[in-house]
Amino acid sequence: MYQLSYRDPDHSRAKNNIRGYEDLLEYNGVQRIDMRRDIPPINNVKNEYKLDEGAKQMYEALCRQEVPV
Repeated sequence: MYQLSYRDPDHSRAKNNIRGYEDLLEYNGVQRIDMRRDIPPINNVKNEYKLDEGAKQMYEALCRQEVPV
């Protein structure tokens, strides 16, 4: 959202999205001053638990309802 506003500062949808998001944050108790601070990007660490390939394929087939339960 912010990247689009940097690339095209006059993009109306980007401006409206940012304004709406900031209003939502404010409604949830976030102060406007805190919205403009430099916050480092989140580093999501992947779960070390890995399924073997056969179990993963079975799980995905179940999700697609290709295998009867």
